[in-house]
Amino acid sequence: MAIRLDERGMTFIEVLVALVLLTVILLPLVGTLTTGFIVTGEGGRITTATALAQQEMERFLAGLDEPSPPTSLPEGYRVDTVITDNGDGTEKIKVIVSWGEENSRPGEITLTCLRHR
Repeated sequence: MAIRLDERGMTFIEVLVALVLLTVILLPLVGTLTTGFIVTGEGGRITTATALAQQEMERFLAGLDEPSPPTSLPEGYRVDTVITDNGDGTEKIKVIVSWGEENSRPGEITLTCLRHR
Protein backbone atom coordinates (compact mmCIF):
# COMPACT_ATOMS: atom_id res chain seq x y z
CA MET A 1 0.00 0.00 0.00
CA ALA A 2 1.48 3.31 -1.04
CA ILE A 3 1.47 6.27 1.34
CA ARG A 4 0.44 9.52 -0.24
CA LEU A 5 2.08 12.59 1.19
CA ASP A 6 -0.79 14.94 0.31
CA GLU A 7 -3.20 13.15 2.72
CA ARG A 8 -3.19 14.66 6.16
CA GLY A 9 -5.17 14.05 9.35
CA MET A 10 -7.45 16.57 11.00
CA THR A 11 -5.91 19.77 12.22
CA PHE A 12 -6.32 21.07 15.75
CA ILE A 13 -8.65 23.84 14.51
CA GLU A 14 -10.89 21.30 12.77
CA VAL A 15 -11.13 19.26 15.98
CA LEU A 16 -12.01 22.38 17.98
CA VAL A 17 -14.70 23.39 15.49
CA ALA A 18 -16.18 19.90 15.61
CA LEU A 19 -16.24 19.98 19.45
CA VAL A 20 -17.90 23.41 19.48
CA LEU A 21 -20.57 22.24 17.02
CA LEU A 22 -21.19 19.09 19.05
CA THR A 23 -21.51 21.15 22.24
CA VAL A 24 -23.94 23.59 20.62
CA ILE A 25 -26.09 20.68 19.47
CA LEU A 26 -25.99 18.65 22.70
CA LEU A 27 -26.55 21.42 25.30
CA PRO A 28 -30.24 21.99 24.43
CA LEU A 29 -30.82 18.23 24.52
CA VAL A 30 -29.36 17.98 28.03
CA GLY A 31 -31.62 20.84 29.15
CA THR A 32 -34.63 19.07 27.67
CA LEU A 33 -33.76 15.83 29.49
CA THR A 34 -33.37 17.66 32.78
CA THR A 35 -36.75 19.35 32.34
CA GLY A 36 -38.27 15.98 31.44
CA PHE A 37 -37.01 14.40 34.66
CA ILE A 38 -38.40 17.26 36.75
CA VAL A 39 -41.81 17.13 35.05
CA THR A 40 -41.95 13.34 35.40
CA GLY A 41 -41.27 13.59 39.14
CA GLU A 42 -43.96 16.23 39.54
CA GLY A 43 -46.41 14.06 37.59
CA GLY A 44 -45.65 11.16 39.92
CA ARG A 45 -46.40 13.31 42.97
CA ILE A 46 -49.69 14.49 41.43
CA THR A 47 -50.67 10.89 40.62
CA THR A 48 -49.90 9.75 44.18
CA ALA A 49 -51.85 12.66 45.67
CA THR A 50 -54.83 11.99 43.40
CA ALA A 51 -54.88 8.31 44.37
CA LEU A 52 -54.73 9.23 48.07
CA ALA A 53 -57.57 11.74 47.66
CA GLN A 54 -59.73 9.22 45.78
CA GLN A 55 -59.05 6.55 48.41
CA GLU A 56 -60.01 8.92 51.23
CA MET A 57 -63.14 10.09 49.38
CA GLU A 58 -64.22 6.48 48.82
CA ARG A 59 -63.85 5.81 52.55
CA PHE A 60 -66.16 8.69 53.39
CA LEU A 61 -68.69 7.79 50.69
CA ALA A 62 -68.76 4.25 52.11
CA GLY A 63 -69.74 5.72 55.50
CA LEU A 64 -66.39 5.32 57.27
CA ASP A 65 -66.13 8.76 58.86
CA GLU A 66 -63.13 8.03 61.08
CA PRO A 67 -59.87 9.60 59.94
CA SER A 68 -57.42 7.25 58.27
CA PRO A 69 -54.35 6.25 60.25
CA PRO A 70 -51.44 8.62 59.57
CA THR A 71 -49.03 5.71 59.11
CA SER A 72 -50.71 4.78 55.82
CA LEU A 73 -49.58 7.99 54.08
CA PRO A 74 -46.42 8.20 52.02
CA GLU A 75 -43.77 10.49 53.41
CA GLY A 76 -44.32 14.16 52.60
CA TYR A 77 -48.09 13.91 52.02
CA ARG A 78 -50.87 15.26 54.21
CA VAL A 79 -54.61 14.51 53.96
CA ASP A 80 -57.23 16.89 55.36
CA THR A 81 -60.97 16.28 55.17
CA VAL A 82 -63.73 18.83 55.72
CA ILE A 83 -67.36 17.68 55.99
CA THR A 84 -69.98 20.42 55.89
CA ASP A 85 -73.68 19.81 56.61
CA ASN A 86 -75.75 21.60 53.96
CA GLY A 87 -78.92 21.50 56.09
CA ASP A 88 -80.97 19.73 53.44
CA GLY A 89 -79.98 16.17 54.26
CA THR A 90 -76.76 16.33 52.25
CA GLU A 91 -73.17 16.85 53.25
CA LYS A 92 -70.33 18.35 51.27
CA ILE A 93 -67.16 16.30 51.59
CA LYS A 94 -63.90 17.99 50.67
CA VAL A 95 -60.67 15.98 50.67
CA ILE A 96 -57.43 17.96 50.35
CA VAL A 97 -54.12 16.19 49.78
CA SER A 98 -51.05 18.39 49.96
CA TRP A 99 -47.37 17.65 49.57
CA GLY A 100 -44.15 19.57 49.79
CA GLU A 101 -40.84 17.85 50.21
CA GLU A 102 -37.56 19.69 50.54
CA ASN A 103 -36.57 19.03 46.91
CA SER A 104 -39.96 19.52 45.22
CA ARG A 105 -42.50 22.24 44.72
CA PRO A 106 -45.42 22.14 47.14
CA GLY A 107 -48.74 21.16 45.64
CA GLU A 108 -52.32 20.36 46.48
CA ILE A 109 -55.15 18.21 45.08
CA THR A 110 -58.75 18.84 46.16
CA LEU A 111 -61.73 16.53 45.60
CA THR A 112 -65.26 17.64 46.47
CA CYS A 113 -68.40 15.52 46.56
CA LEU A 114 -71.95 15.60 47.98
CA ARG A 115 -73.49 12.70 49.83
CA HIS A 116 -77.02 12.12 51.06
CA ARG A 117 -77.40 11.35 54.76
